[in-house]
Amino acid sequence: MSELLIPALIPAATENDPRLRRAYALAGTAVAASKLSRPTLRLARLGLEEGARYHTPALPAALRQNRAFLEDNVMAELAAVAAEQIKFGAALTDMAPMRRTLEQAAANADEAEATQAYLEVLLARARGLLRRCWAEVEIVAMALQEHRVLEGSEVEHRIRCAQGIRSNTLN
Repeated sequence: MSELLIPALIPAATENDPRLRRAYALAGTAVAASKLSRPTLRLARLGLEEGARYHTPALPAALRQNRAFLEDNVMAELAAVAAEQIKFGAALTDMAPMRRTLEQAAANADEAEATQAYLEVLLARARGLLRRCWAEVEIVAMALQEHRVLEGSEVEHRIRCAQGIRSNTLN
């Protein structure tokens, strides 16, 4: 006979739990990628160990030629940091990869020097984006903790369901 698990007896995850932090960071990335709706941000798979995998990676030359495209791709990655900041007050996620992406796409040396400020602006935009759709982040984070791996279609389904619930309760 299988044991019945009572939620009160299951130890709750704390903010120091690296798995919980990772789930929220990845959920933030997934929700931002969905909201920004760029072809390179279509999720193929989301996993606690493997991270976010996209169907089509962004080409560095394309990022250099289209500023809005660059910003959307960097914001989707920064959403991991933004989600941790919103949920836990501080982020452990490293911003170095996003900084390198911005530096590589810089048109000149002056632009490259302003990378840190640019990164902060994009991070603020990512936080604003996630605050407007925090319910979706919570739902994807919970599903990720439960299943450990979600296919892109499963993530999109959860995001659409959360949007539907919000639109029905607010109207």
